Amino acid sequence: YNAYETELTSSQLTNIEMLNQTNVVDYGVISIDFSKVFTNRLLSIELLNNDPIKIGSKSLTENEHGYKVLKGNIIGYDNSYAILVFKGQKISGTINFADKLYEIRTFLDNKYILIEKDKSYIPHEHQPLILNSIENKQESDLNEITDDGSVIDVLVAYNNSAASQAGDINTLIQVAVEESNMAYSRSNITPRLNLVYAYNTNYIESGNYSTDLERLTNKSDGFIDEIHDLRDAYGADVCVLFLPTGDY
Repeated sequence: YNAYETELTSSQLTNIEMLNQTNVVDYGVISIDFSKVFTNRLLSIELLNNDPIKIGSKSLTENEHGYKVLKGNIIGYDNSYAILVFKGQKISGTINFADKLYEIRTFLDNKYILIEKDKSYIPHEHQPLILNSIENKQESDLNEITDDGSVIDVLVAYNNSAASQAGDINTLIQVAVEESNMAYSRSNITPRLNLVYAYNTNYIESGNYSTDLERLTNKSDGFIDEIHDLRDAYGADVCVLFLPTGDY
């Protein structure tokens, strides 16, 4: 990866809402030589301060959805990782080492952005919520078991605002799946996530996390109701809604 010296134009910045987030420390436009990504055993990336890092011990696999997934660690740093997901000329990725967190996102015309994030802005998890739509379910519905739970099939919905901040939302969703599975593996947790379907919903976020979650789970309130039929159609165990709110 080589960083360009040129700055983004104001019109380009307007189209990339993710660069306006408060947790963005720095960014730069980079180019990617895909032939080297898929052939080199040791991948070198030039960071925004011109310091190179090397990703080693990498694996490269292709899943059933046609995404190539590259995973490795940063040479010289314990507990580091890099996950890059490719499909065609689209890419999303995360590089995490020491106190540094970088994300790679697709931009325009096969250009890509390397973004340094401030880890202190990563939000804490919310406390468990008891939703009315769950509270009213029959106990028999909640206790029904159809498999051994070793694979959790996930359906993801995302709205237009989330997509506008993602670069390429579909590779980003796959990165989230891969990062979750890596965390499970490092924690000696057996289940693995499997993405069965992702789609664009016309839902507009309310600005309140609890409200959005309640609307996601309610089957007949007029908000995102189609997700329940899709969940049944694709056999998903869990539904996830991607919104640009910064909440979990």
